[in-house]
Amino acid sequence: MASIPVEATASLKETDGKTPRLGADGKQETRTYTANYDFGDDLEGLKTIVNDDSKVYFNARRSFIIDLQNKIRSWLEEGLSDDEVETKVEAWEYPSGAPRGKDPVEKAVTLFAGMDEATRAKALEQLLAMK
Repeated sequence: MASIPVEATASLKETDGKTPRLGADGKQETRTYTANYDFGDDLEGLKTIVNDDSKVYFNARRSFIIDLQNKIRSWLEEGLSDDEVETKVEAWEYPSGAPRGKDPVEKAVTLFAGMDEATRAKALEQLLAMK
């Protein structure tokens, strides 16, 4: 079994635990840590490490619930009605484990679409100058 990197980033706070800690540049300071952890190579490997099938099930279920809650939040933020959200929920499928999100080209196109014409022209000029 191979370890995989698990990265976490935290926004740092002042000693009061509430106030964001700001750097010299005025931006909130963050700290990142990467740990290597062996989760097994497959479900059987994970069950061997955890040594309890029910823990594997309940953790997977919790993960799926969180994923569905995030989807519902995004649909509510889009302004969908309860009936539209229910239709989306009925069509929702468990996460595949494949990387989510747009590919880099889709992201760039989305960013371009949100820019005003002057910003878009400047960005396009810089992109064309790249080699």
